[in-house]
Amino acid sequence: MAAEAMLRDLLGSGDHVAVPPSVDSVLRAIRRFGSVEFDVSDLPDADGFLFQYGNFNWLANPGFVIGFVRQFEEVDTAGEHVCYIQLQCEFTYFISPELESIAGNEDWWFRGEREPFEAWFARCSSDPVWNLVRDLKPLQFTVAQGSV
Repeated sequence: MAAEAMLRDLLGSGDHVAVPPSVDSVLRAIRRFGSVEFDVSDLPDADGFLFQYGNFNWLANPGFVIGFVRQFEEVDTAGEHVCYIQLQCEFTYFISPELESIAGNEDWWFRGEREPFEAWFARCSSDPVWNLVRDLKPLQFTVAQGSV
């Protein structure tokens, strides 16, 4: 899908992310990415964003993830749901006592909702959690696409 290439271009990362970008550069890229409309169906959940963060413990060492997912609904020729394509952009950090104490959060927005993308994005990008991770060195930064 062209969306992944466009996001990577906005991040300035090309085909891979050798050095994790800054939090602020990712937020700028996501804001610009949100202004791009893709050719999707007219279904209510056809194009949306998820802002999420929280602790995880499914790997050998627990960690903290924060990032965005852009989700597109894929439909067949009859307009029936096939799957969702999710384009993920997230930071992963080693867990610290400060990050460990944060409750997870997720906030969805879909094109066509009353709240404009800019208002939703302003709320998400000003979440106090960004101040906690802004100066931390991430374990990794990931841009990945998959279907669910």
